[in-house]
Amino acid sequence: MADDLGIDYDGVEIGPIVDAITDALPDHGDDDDRIGRFQRDITAVRTRTLVEYLNGMEMSGVVVGTSNRSEWLTGHFDKYGDAAVDCQPILHLYKRQVRQLSAHVGVPDRIVERKASPEIGAAGTDEENLGASYDTIDSVLALTIDGPVSPGRTAELVGIGEETVESIIALYEQSEIERRFAPALDAPVDRVR
Repeated sequence: MADDLGIDYDGVEIGPIVDAITDALPDHGDDDDRIGRFQRDITAVRTRTLVEYLNGMEMSGVVVGTSNRSEWLTGHFDKYGDAAVDCQPILHLYKRQVRQLSAHVGVPDRIVERKASPEIGAAGTDEENLGASYDTIDSVLALTIDGPVSPGRTAELVGIGEETVESIIALYEQSEIERRFAPALDAPVDRVR
């Protein structure tokens, strides 16, 4: 897609950097166990962000995020990884809206219709990891989280079980802390000692 748009890009292999970090940590877990894989995946996401910022500094540019409202409200991002950006131009759009906008501006179908995936060692697609399709997630978020519709009525309208609605609401509630950033001090900075 970058070639089609005439955008210069460069790929950086972050595997050796991630290896160096995880190998230096005491008891970081075995890559074959769940905790070890999770730690490695988080390290990879944050390493990718570090590389993006180093590139941004070199180019006097900004790091632009690709998180959408569906990922944001379900906590399907890493606070100090893919959410650590200078701006988030599509954060207000649900995943379905991102696909619609992408198709409208001419992004090839193979990209628009591709199942989202962390692409950093984690198994499964986003939808498999979240436990529902993005269309279902978007509907629940729009009706129950952003809208006034009860979970029971949302289940009826969307044609899903109420347990699915409740699981998406739980994702939203459990990830609330991820959407918060470090609190500001009440006192002006020059008065903090």
